Amino acid sequence: MQSIRAAAYQKGLGMLMTLTMPVFNRTDPNNVTLLGVMGVDVAAEEFNKFISFRELGPLSYVIVVNHNGFVVKHPLLKTQELWDIEPPSIDILDVEVVKNDDVLDEINWLRDELLDGNTISRVIADVGTVLKNGDNDAYFISYSQKYFTADIKKTRYRLAIANPEIVSSVLKVNGTSIVRNVSTLTALVNEGYEVTISKWNYCEGVLKLTNQSSLQQNLTDLVSENATCNDDMINHLLWDASIIHASNLTSLVNNTGIEAVSLTTAGGISVVYPPRFDDDEEAFKFGDHYSNPATKRAFANREEFIYTVDYARDQYGDYSGPAISIFKALTEVVDDRPYIFGVLGITINNTLLTENLRAVKDEFGSGICDSFFDKICLLLDEGGFIIAENSEDEGSNLIGQWLGKVDPSLMHLLFNDSDESSIYGRHKFFDYQATCIFTWREQPSSASRLPSIGQIADLLLTHLTTGIAFLYNSLLYTEGASSEEPLKYGEEYQTCTKISYQYYYNDKDNLAREISGCGRDVQTVKVEGTNMMMVIADHPQKDTCEGITLPQEPVENILLHSLLVECKSYVGLFAAKLRFNFVISSLQTN
Repeated sequence: MQSIRAAAYQKGLGMLMTLTMPVFNRTDPNNVTLLGVMGVDVAAEEFNKFISFRELGPLSYVIVVNHNGFVVKHPLLKTQELWDIEPPSIDILDVEVVKNDDVLDEINWLRDELLDGNTISRVIADVGTVLKNGDNDAYFISYSQKYFTADIKKTRYRLAIANPEIVSSVLKVNGTSIVRNVSTLTALVNEGYEVTISKWNYCEGVLKLTNQSSLQQNLTDLVSENATCNDDMINHLLWDASIIHASNLTSLVNNTGIEAVSLTTAGGISVVYPPRFDDDEEAFKFGDHYSNPATKRAFANREEFIYTVDYARDQYGDYSGPAISIFKALTEVVDDRPYIFGVLGITINNTLLTENLRAVKDEFGSGICDSFFDKICLLLDEGGFIIAENSEDEGSNLIGQWLGKVDPSLMHLLFNDSDESSIYGRHKFFDYQATCIFTWREQPSSASRLPSIGQIADLLLTHLTTGIAFLYNSLLYTEGASSEEPLKYGEEYQTCTKISYQYYYNDKDNLAREISGCGRDVQTVKVEGTNMMMVIADHPQKDTCEGITLPQEPVENILLHSLLVECKSYVGLFAAKLRFNFVISSLQTN
């Protein structure tokens, strides 16, 4: 069995695996003959059936590797990029995210256990994941994670389930006539919600939701006696629907500046009001709210309100300017264990935060942030991105920007790589599946007459004198060549390695600081119950604050790329040398 990447990816199937087996003619036991080989393509997403996201939460995932250790299934494996070139072979060490290099030894141990086909379970600390802010890998969250490994019988593939030790309990809903009432869920559509259901394995071959108009019929089929369903999942789904119906979330909108509200539940239902899409099929296409980075951040920091810039709002609404979305994990303690019911989200206009920021006063009642000309006041999230600022220029457009890009010296004061007590720590992330634009140059035809090593070797093998004369004439012609043809340039995409950096709070319980440096005084304080830090700083002094901008966005690893190119060159030279030695030895033999 082998994994392949085929043109089917362009149709959204993702990574495919081809399962093959020989077909024999056994009609005559004494003369068994091979008829051929039968194969079937299986989408790697099918392996999600091995994991219950309802029980383990949105941060859990499946890992599948082949017998060489190359990854076939992983949340960070890119499967729909650059169809016209061969994708890179990715090892599990390339995609498992760790806080420091010391953890790599344990990931390597996990890799060995997988390749040996061993069934094990083990907790590894200081692993995590990288989450996006817009299009960039911007956030790093770490935790302890339990790995379960198993051999996929009669195949050359190995399976692991990664489960962060964040979700410690799961809800079991007893089936009743109220819970089984499908109309409760369809009523949400009638109330104006945009309703989507996670693509989980609720029922075998029954739940095929393509738009909201087909929701009621599909759910009726889903709970019919003829359907083969997971009762726990169905009961949980419909119980969640009854809770949403009773909560009347629509009443929150337009109340004290709230523009939109959403709720993603552990049972797999997500609602948004008002709806973002006019087309029902578009809503279902983007309805996997469990994969939303903000949802995952809320799960990982369940005690906090997660403030984030809503980058997608301009794509589906008639809003102007940036907005702020706030997410909070809804947690209940059941039998002394926390249970996360879901994640509530609201979207507000950024002016609400700006007004509150400008209203901050000192202990004497004097305004601190009311004038941008006196002090720079910012609200930063855990990755160093600006959530609010006190600039009076409505066109400043700083919200959503990374601080190190707009005020490098201030970010330098908040992050010190040599100081373990620095407010921000930094994670270095290698993306071995990135794409870069490669510029090529084509020489004029008359100036590229030098024969290949293969041509030279073949001629020398055939006739020494003719070969040497041919080589001499070629070198002479090339050296003196001149042409009026212009050089040809072009660009093409190639796989490459990029490096990005994610910043995080070193100690989020110790953010109250007074920092001086670079001619500036800076005060920081944690905004309790949130992922934000308030920063009050003097304006930079141009003569002392011109520092080097810290890296954050992905950039090509030129050094690594150069080393790879150099290695390829050495390999080519070594191959040519072997070929030349073979030619000489052949001539001496003759």
